[in-house]
Amino acid sequence: MSKVLYLSKGFINIAVIICCVMNTGLASSPTDTIPAIINFDASSEGLSVSFANKSKQQSSKLTYRWQFGDGASSTLQNPSHIYAVEGKYRVSLMAIDEQGNTEVVSKSITLIESTLQELVIVQGAHGTN
Repeated sequence: MSKVLYLSKGFINIAVIICCVMNTGLASSPTDTIPAIINFDASSEGLSVSFANKSKQQSSKLTYRWQFGDGASSTLQNPSHIYAVEGKYRVSLMAIDEQGNTEVVSKSITLIESTLQELVIVQGAHGTN
């Protein structure tokens, strides 16, 4: 079975021609499906990031592969990841349908380590001597 890379999303008609020795043909037009919309959101608290898979699938079941941009990966639908250091990372989500067709979306995220410190306000005393 050969794989084909589709450059557009949605339904694509494919004609399959089968020829035999007598040079007669049989035409068929199956519909091959690829993921329509692959997308995700990310929310962070410091270096901890939660990823929400917003992909919309058509008729087939999708599996997912995440690359977090720091060498780590996941196959969960909605993973969380803790980065070691702040910085800019390129996160990719790949969706694979049952026929092996893939679609990828990548986004950049910038993380800044939270440096919240306790703030103490001391009321000044005004006295007279």
